[in-house]
Amino acid sequence: MIQIGVKTSSRYGKLMKTRRIRSIVVLVLGMLIVAVNPASGKELEDRKWIEVRTPNFHIRSALSEKSTVELARYLETFRVAVSLVTNISRVDSPIPTEIYALKRQGDLKLLGIESSSVAGIFSPGLRRNIIVIRNAYGKEEIHLIMHEYVHFLTRNHGSLNYPKWYDEGFAEYLGASRMRSGNFEIGVVPDGRRGSLAYSRWIPLREILAPTNYDKWNRERKAMFYAEAWALVHFLQNRPDHSASFRQDLGRYIELIESGMGDISAFEEAFAITAYDLNKQVKRYLESSSLLAFQIKLDDLIPDFEPDVISLSREQVSLGLAQAALRLGEYDSAERWFTIATTDETTRPQAEAGLGDLLKFGDEFEAAQPYFERAIALAPDDPYIQLDLAEYWHDRASDSDDPAARATYITRARTHYVEAWRLDDTMPETYTLYAQTFLMEEQRYDFAVELLEQAESILPSNITVRRMLAEAYMGAGRTEEAIAAARSVLAWSHNESAAANRAREILAELTAAEE
Repeated sequence: MIQIGVKTSSRYGKLMKTRRIRSIVVLVLGMLIVAVNPASGKELEDRKWIEVRTPNFHIRSALSEKSTVELARYLETFRVAVSLVTNISRVDSPIPTEIYALKRQGDLKLLGIESSSVAGIFSPGLRRNIIVIRNAYGKEEIHLIMHEYVHFLTRNHGSLNYPKWYDEGFAEYLGASRMRSGNFEIGVVPDGRRGSLAYSRWIPLREILAPTNYDKWNRERKAMFYAEAWALVHFLQNRPDHSASFRQDLGRYIELIESGMGDISAFEEAFAITAYDLNKQVKRYLESSSLLAFQIKLDDLIPDFEPDVISLSREQVSLGLAQAALRLGEYDSAERWFTIATTDETTRPQAEAGLGDLLKFGDEFEAAQPYFERAIALAPDDPYIQLDLAEYWHDRASDSDDPAARATYITRARTHYVEAWRLDDTMPETYTLYAQTFLMEEQRYDFAVELLEQAESILPSNITVRRMLAEAYMGAGRTEEAIAAARSVLAWSHNESAAANRAREILAELTAAEE
């Protein structure tokens, strides 16, 4: 474990604003039609809310207790099933996953989810994952959200950068899993892909294996990519008359790619099949009666499922909704809910810090300071409050043009980062942002690398950590590691995200330097 110490500094450069941009995956269902009930007369926080807690999930729900417990059972079953059908050994999340289950589309709008075609959101973070879902278990949105959750699980396991067809196809394969008739079924055809497979013109699977210029593909072609990637993974998982296991073939495939062999040649050698024959064989497989879901008895997966169910107070509900709204950029709702949460002593410290965050994000640093000071006075032993205060001073240093003031602010930030670490040394956010102060201020690249590698060991899936590692490796002259980190950011990012754009810049800089 790296020991974090407080260091003073004389200069502090501008921090990249992109560190405040959280990666939010918006899940759009183009063909899903939902009947919306008339809005209730009660405000969202005044309705009946419960929290269902399991070892790996906290679900705050405005749904019935039966529906919420069923959702919790599905999530825990899914997590265990993933570990059984894959080589993923780490399916416990290193950070909390909080889920908000809402009844109506209008409820989602209060959290900043405006579009009627958006069914849910999975927002991974350094501190917590947030899932917002409408109507919960049994709808197509649960498949799309679990697709993203599969990415989260697989990217926390090992360091391999899987090819895009497998990365997305495998997430589709597992994400569509369902509970039915006492069984957990894996390999079900995703509802959103049925139309593509049945009616759209197939892309040659050679192009799925090596999707050149994927970022420029149109929406229909990308939808077909996901559908065919699912079909290819399903076929390879269950190939008739093939003695080798899928895992064995996949491992060989990755080895060949890493040795420098081209995508198509590596696939043909590892899986012992000609790429030109793929379309015919996969279509024939889909049309056969052997296309069945793999079933596991629910009682074999989680035989003793007894979640904790508690009723939530108005203030507890408001605090949770405020934190979700703040994360999703809906500041007006967040301010109202944080204000309600300040009226109870148990929720007040975090609510005060939340109100400070709102002012800070509006560059009202002087006005924000008393809120953070009240929060830390109320809960000095809360590591998250210490972290919030550290980030306040960190952002204030970033905003300042006065070198002396920046030095003072960054020293204060580091003091509270250290205190957060002393209270809880398992939070990847602490290591990541503390490292950033040394990247941007003193350019102590080796020390930043140590801190960021610690953050990565806790939360390997986080793109922000990977992007900053690429920066630190590049500054430290560790070119090969910088390239590998930057490539992983590109492999995991959505097309034109800030992280992906910066990764391209890093790769271009390193390539130019080598030339």
